[in-house]
Amino acid sequence: MLTEGEPLAESSVEVKVKRPFKAEQDLLSLSGGEKAIVGLRLLFAFLKINPTPFVLLDEVDAPLDDADTERFVQLLREFSDRIQFIVITHNPVTVQAADHLYGVTMEEEGISKVLSLKEALTWTEANALSTVS
Repeated sequence: MLTEGEPLAESSVEVKVKRPFKAEQDLLSLSGGEKAIVGLRLLFAFLKINPTPFVLLDEVDAPLDDADTERFVQLLREFSDRIQFIVITHNPVTVQAADHLYGVTMEEEGISKVLSLKEALTWTEANALSTVS
């Protein structure tokens, strides 16, 4: 909803959210995880209408709980046949779902090393990779 302001350029947009089995709420009243999932749903709705060649997502799964992260990963899989996703994350659930992993680690002070992995990971391996600094 567009809020009234004079001049019109000083108006703002108020976002109302109606989630399943919940009352309509203002976006600002939601928790961090709820805001993130609403934003992701909106992004994927746009991508469904007008897909792009690739999408870069940076830590969008950080505020999500495991159940919402699984839903996010399912959306990535659903859209991955027509969109390439580059996801920067530390979340082991998201890391485990990746087809290709690239990471940067610093084994010695000031010397970065790039890691690449193109195989399926176990939960333990994904968790270990997600905690590498």
